[in-house]
Amino acid sequence: MFSDPEKSRLIQAMRRTGTTRLEIECGADVLTLGLALSAHPEATAPVETAPPAIVNSPALGRFVACGGDDGLTVVSPGDRVIAGQVLGYVGLDGARVQVSAPKCGVVVGECPQNDQVVGFGDPLFLLEPDT
Repeated sequence: MFSDPEKSRLIQAMRRTGTTRLEIECGADVLTLGLALSAHPEATAPVETAPPAIVNSPALGRFVACGGDDGLTVVSPGDRVIAGQVLGYVGLDGARVQVSAPKCGVVVGECPQNDQVVGFGDPLFLLEPDT
């Protein structure tokens, strides 16, 4: 039914895809292949990653970085943040609206510059969420 090289290709395909059992019927002939579960399934299983979280501006105004009069630390690329952490503010006419992290993760990419003009909904931060 199948030659040894064909069986080897089927077994390789099973390992690549994480398939542990394969049964092929061809008329009265049946080929059954089985593989033991890997001792390290994470080595063959694809790693699922959450999509980056975009933190958008909650208002129109000028971006104000943390660390001025609020006693907080300036947020920079590579910093780990927690859900709810203040990343900065958007200020207009003396009022400030907090920009907060929606989830835990690491800040990736560029951060807005202090006093940069931003519009409502403009992307300010990109977070790579914790998995």
